[in-house]
Amino acid sequence: MRIIPIAFAPDANDKAIDAVSSITHAHEISCEACRIYIHIARSLLAGKSVGDAIKENTKDVSETFEPLFSIEQRKLNTIKSSGFVVDTLESALWCLSTTDNFRDAVEKAVNLGGDTDTIGAVTGGLAAIAYGFDAIPAEWVGALRKKEMIDECLF
Repeated sequence: MRIIPIAFAPDANDKAIDAVSSITHAHEISCEACRIYIHIARSLLAGKSVGDAIKENTKDVSETFEPLFSIEQRKLNTIKSSGFVVDTLESALWCLSTTDNFRDAVEKAVNLGGDTDTIGAVTGGLAAIAYGFDAIPAEWVGALRKKEMIDECLF
């Protein structure tokens, strides 16, 4: 959930993604999840649709992540919102691929229950890239703590 800035570093390859993931989550499954997440984010940054970004970045994944192939077709009762990295990525991509705007994607993510902060953060990172800053509800942005400091860093 903290790795999304790597998507904006074009020179960061898979080895670098693994190194950043390994700061807190060094298991190969966690590293692969982070690589998938960053590659999807980069495809969205390049202007790909949500569906295309997911499809092109899940075709060569390990067996662990094969359920991502058809994530948009999954039913709610098959989505697990636990803290396990596979469940988190599946939940986030399901929320993103079954909605068409930032608010609905993030609300769907946090309403799954379970590990809502992580799933909401992963979904929100991708949804912000997919739909742009202006798609984030103004009341959510206005309620951010230390918003002035964030604005100084970003703008």
